[in-house]
Amino acid sequence: GDVHGCYEEVLDLLEKVGYDEDPGQWTVIFVGDLVNKGPHSLECLRLVRQTPSFYSVRGNHDDAALAAGLRVGRFEGMRHEDLPELYHWVDDMTREDLEWMSQLPYSISLP
Repeated sequence: GDVHGCYEEVLDLLEKVGYDEDPGQWTVIFVGDLVNKGPHSLECLRLVRQTPSFYSVRGNHDDAALAAGLRVGRFEGMRHEDLPELYHWVDDMTREDLEWMSQLPYSISLP
């Protein structure tokens, strides 16, 4: 489901299903909305970005965070202090984070 920045909860769930015991045997697919609402959006984004066996589609909150980070669309021209509080974390994204988010697909096909 939607992670929405709940990093600790994601780690807890991965532990509960046994991911930590043999991570090389897993492929984990996130269904979008990695960010916003919860307190650790950047950590969630980077967990998925930096783990080779993790994949994600792009959700509407991911789209909005990307737009805020790039200052396009409804966020165009906004200074950090003008961003809604929900998006203050986006200014901590690196160029690599933004590039990765921009390449998230809207769907993933499985064999």
